[in-house]
Amino acid sequence: KGETIAGGMVGNIAVTIGMLGWFWYIMLSKKLSKYFSPIEIASVSVFVSLVVSVVLLFLQTVLTPIHIVLSWKAVLAGGYMGFFGTFLTYLFLQYSIKHLTTLTVNLTSYIQPIVVTGLAIIFLGEKLTASFSLGTLLIFAGIFLTTTLEVYKRRK
Repeated sequence: KGETIAGGMVGNIAVTIGMLGWFWYIMLSKKLSKYFSPIEIASVSVFVSLVVSVVLLFLQTVLTPIHIVLSWKAVLAGGYMGFFGTFLTYLFLQYSIKHLTTLTVNLTSYIQPIVVTGLAIIFLGEKLTASFSLGTLLIFAGIFLTTTLEVYKRRK
């Protein structure tokens, strides 16, 4: 609590790999959106994620002796988060990919860390640093320039 947000090398590499995976997911989704509806792509994405998560959960329970207690509240909360927090999010994402450019859709990935950090500052008491503030300004400037250039190119 109250620490600055810096991260370590392993975490930074993991985030970079995650962002590259997300980029390729968006690009592949754009190609698939010519042949499949957003609900079909979102359904397959969520189902594959569910299967991978269940396999990883099984491996974790085999490798580490933990006892999992499932109550109806936990199952209902998981279903709620799975439907509203995952499925609907992926559905709206696929709808955006189908109707917008991949550049526009990918710009949201630059805003996500800013929002999460803002929430961490508010709820967890993290410290706002000058370098983070400068980085935020640079991100918003880049988004503004990118979207402005895209609109300018469309007008030609």
